[in-house]
Amino acid sequence: MNEKILTELEIINEKGLHARASKKLVECANLFESDIKIGMIYNNEDQDVSCKEIMDLMMLGANYGKKVRLSIIGPDAHRACKAIKELFNNQFYE
Repeated sequence: MNEKILTELEIINEKGLHARASKKLVECANLFESDIKIGMIYNNEDQDVSCKEIMDLMMLGANYGKKVRLSIIGPDAHRACKAIKELFNNQFYE
C-alpha cells in the first residue's frame, strides 16, 4: 500500500543544498522505493524536482534559511521521510 507524506523542511546548513549536500540527499533518497520530490515553498508552481537526481537538486537554488516542501509517495514513505528529516536536521552531516 502506498503512503503519501507532504511536509516542510528548512535548510539550516550555512551552505544550503550545495553539491555535497545534494549528493547526500540523492544517496539517501535512492535507498527507498518511494517517489521523493522537493520544491521551494515560495514557488506556487508545480516545480518540485526528484530527490534522486543530483542535477535537479542543484538547480533548485535551496539556500540557507529557505523552506522546502517534501513530497513522498510509496510503500516506504514514512521511513524515507524520517531518514531525510534526519539528514536535514543534522545539516547533512557537514
